[in-house]
Amino acid sequence: MFKQIKDIKFSKSQKEKLKEYLNEEWFRDLNNKVNMYDEEASIDEKIENIMKYIMYYCKTAFGDEKEAIDNFLDLLAHYKIGEYREPIRDEDGLIELKKSGFNSGNAYYTGKLKPTTSRFGKGAFLNGILITTDRKEFLKKETMDSDGRMHTYKHHDQSRYNGTIAHEVFEYFGEESANYLPATTVFPSYYVISKNFLSENQELINFEDFFHSESADTHSDILKLLENNIRIRYKNNINEEEYNQLINKLKAQYIRQAFLKKIIGLGDEQPKNIGIVLTTDGEEIKVPEINISPAFDLDMSFNLEEEIRMRRIKTDNGQTDIKSFIEEFADFKGFREFMDMVTRKMEDEETAIETILDRSYEASKATYFLEEESRTDYKNYLKARFRETRGAYQEIFMKPEREEKDDTEAILE
Repeated sequence: MFKQIKDIKFSKSQKEKLKEYLNEEWFRDLNNKVNMYDEEASIDEKIENIMKYIMYYCKTAFGDEKEAIDNFLDLLAHYKIGEYREPIRDEDGLIELKKSGFNSGNAYYTGKLKPTTSRFGKGAFLNGILITTDRKEFLKKETMDSDGRMHTYKHHDQSRYNGTIAHEVFEYFGEESANYLPATTVFPSYYVISKNFLSENQELINFEDFFHSESADTHSDILKLLENNIRIRYKNNINEEEYNQLINKLKAQYIRQAFLKKIIGLGDEQPKNIGIVLTTDGEEIKVPEINISPAFDLDMSFNLEEEIRMRRIKTDNGQTDIKSFIEEFADFKGFREFMDMVTRKMEDEETAIETILDRSYEASKATYFLEEESRTDYKNYLKARFRETRGAYQEIFMKPEREEKDDTEAILE
């Protein structure tokens, strides 16, 4: 028989330590974030609430109760001084969420709806917020295959790892994205945790929350949506020159990010998975700093998306391939220079992809990135996209330049 919560007790020294913590500001601040106990309760009731929190949120279903308590108190010792503690991982390198941090699985149901919407965005698979001992916030999100929902697809297990390697692809080519680390609670409940890329003075606005007067099926639609909404929001606060500079910056950021989404084969492309970030300096200002947000929701990509075939944003010719995308934006200011850099970093494709895979393992410690079969799947996928990119680059940029040079030389002769 498993012990009931009421039968599990703190030792005398552990209880005294908790009573000491209950009087300290950092502990009350932590409680405000993860909701361990009722602030209005008596000392004994608070201790009992903390015990329930540990049993429900900080241990695996068949874990050792003493180990859970010792681990929780060790987390508190690190949190008190803001010191990072390496996550506890299983044999596959997946972070064990109920042992590795303060798992506020109930955070979305305890009066925290406003920050959920404004700071962390929206999402059907968001499951809570993880607060680590160095006081950073991570979003906890179910993978698409959690509880075996996608077991019929050959590459269903990639949903646990695609966000990690996608982040490394973006990093390799110099663009920002959310970083995802594979995690688990109890088999087959798989999650990813993603460090919150927003600061306290920042707000994420999804394109879904923009005013819509047209469709959002093509990249042209998305850029028009962005342009119109920035004008609506700030037309009375900036002049035309400032507006044009801002919108051109945002378009360039969007185009670079959208191209790299082609490299990873991202599906499920829709306005709610694209955003802008507003940054203020704490003072009331008319126009905040505005940027396209780091790319996020990257798990439906690579071989998995190829099998499922989810929605992708199209170019004006109705296609979703890399060549069509490069053709559409070939004349956009700065895009040629971006493509020069991208293709240069793709030249030694074997080294480039090995680097991306090695960095994925280093970041996650997931043995999946060391296994021959999964490495081969990712290698073959990325090689095909790299070659498609280099071929399109040659045809769209280099071939016309060579032909123009030959024509000029012929005329001079």
